Amino acid sequence: MFERTVRRRLIFVVALFASLGLVLTSCSSDSDDTAGTSQSVPASSIPGLPITTGDLPTVDAPANSKSMTCREYRGLDEATRVAVVKELGVKQNQRLVAGVVATMCLNLPDDTVAGIIERLPEVAR
Repeated sequence: MFERTVRRRLIFVVALFASLGLVLTSCSSDSDDTAGTSQSVPASSIPGLPITTGDLPTVDAPANSKSMTCREYRGLDEATRVAVVKELGVKQNQRLVAGVVATMCLNLPDDTVAGIIERLPEVAR
């Protein structure tokens, strides 16, 4: 029963972030004076999750990526979160998955990030 509820919530979160990504992508325009620059959506629009557009710096994943808890993960910046999910084998939509994992970690601070990623539907990894 618990696993079914978690799965439903996970599907909802993945769909929410996919929709948000489509909206942010469709709202950008090449004729805009700010094209190619990094812009932010206010952090208040998504509790605990500031979303930026544009390139992230490439950083190395921490040594404890495979055993990292959600509590530790939530303290990382976005670029390091992406490096962690990449280190854990996520090949597609790494930035989106990093955000979904951060959101799921709000309610599961003692779970490992690797465990959260294993629970994601295959389409999200």
